[in-house]
Order: sequence, then C-alpha cells, then structure tokens
Amino acid sequence: DDSLGWLPAEAGEPNRPGQPALLPVACADAASGMSRSLQCGLAALGGIKNGPGGVLILLADQPLVTTGHLNRLLEAFAANPAAAYVASGDNGKPKPPLILARCLYPELLQLRGDVGARALLDGGRYSGVILEADDPNLFLDADTPEDLAAIAKLLP
Repeated sequence: DDSLGWLPAEAGEPNRPGQPALLPVACADAASGMSRSLQCGLAALGGIKNGPGGVLILLADQPLVTTGHLNRLLEAFAANPAAAYVASGDNGKPKPPLILARCLYPELLQLRGDVGARALLDGGRYSGVILEADDPNLFLDADTPEDLAAIAKLLP
C-alpha cells in the first residue's frame, strides 16, 4: 500500500533519450511472494508478447548499488545479445541486480511463491554473463533497522 510518494518527480521521466522511465507498479498480491511481484512488473511492461527485450531487476533493500554498476550491467546486456541474463557476481555466484532477457519471460511466469529470478539461473540451464561486483558491500541488504544503520556507516 506504499504511495511511492518518496520517489523523486523525475522517476516517471526518461533520464536520457532512448532510456526508459522508471515505471512504479503496485502489485496487489505481492504477499504471495517474490515471484508474483516479478510477474506484476513484467505484465505492466507488456508481458511476454509486448514486453521489452530485457528487464532489469533491482532489490529495494540494496542501497549500495551504484549507477556505475547498473550501467555495466546494461552495457554487458547490449554487448551479449545471445545471453539469457546478465547478473551481478559475488565470487561467481549470480545475484541481483540482474537483467533477464525476453527468452526467460515464460519461465518467469511459471515461478510460484517466494521464489525469485535466482531459481532461473541455478542449474546452468541458461547461458549468461556474470559481472563480478567491484565492491562486496554492493550486496548488503537493509532488511532491519540495524542493517540500515550498519550500511549508513559505510556511506561517505
């Protein structure tokens, strides 16, 4: 039930020509798990048939993700058109943020419950690119007030 009023006004505007706008999507049944939130986002973008060539998946509780890292992901996705995904890497293990290519949309729609995109990447069924993060702190989650306080200490 978040109003998303905390988002800056420019969030709904394209940042640069050819760049998509941020599209806030409220998922009425998000309590059904991560899979449902991903599916709501994909549906808002046009679904399997009309959706974009790839979707960038970010976690709201990873505040140390940088625009530089996101740009590296986008550049790698553009440079590897046959890749089913481009993921951030933590010692070779794919993690979000990540980009899923259109070929994974049908699989994404089959996920159920509190299962995220990682389920699609496990097992090596799909070929992708893993970009090691420059900073291991990138993956720190702010799940609790204590986590957020610890992360805040890392900020300049």
